[in-house]
Amino acid sequence: MLIVGVASTVFIAGCGGSGGRTTTAASTESESAIKPMSSMTGSGKAVFEAQCSSCHKLIAANATFATYGPDLDQLKPSEGVVETQVRNGGGIMPAYGKHGILTASEIKAVAAYVSSEAGK
Repeated sequence: MLIVGVASTVFIAGCGGSGGRTTTAASTESESAIKPMSSMTGSGKAVFEAQCSSCHKLIAANATFATYGPDLDQLKPSEGVVETQVRNGGGIMPAYGKHGILTASEIKAVAAYVSSEAGK
């Protein structure tokens, strides 16, 4: 049972970079080093830098390579596409909305930011 909980924590952390929220007690040791999103400005750029830049390329956020996710500068997704993907996840990307990693306003902010900056 413990293995399932730890595996879930790792999956939920996914591509969250160093700024992700933790969702289980198994990760309490590292919580002090994690900056919760609620303490940030909530801007789309801040959300992207904290949660997305370790997996996705977006030059506007100084994320210069895509390690796991698509290159957003090439993809140029619409705001609606980004919002749906971030909320629901897909492939190896966790569902940031369904798992409570990001709030609805943070998801909207990052979607607006990515869609307005991708490909510039």
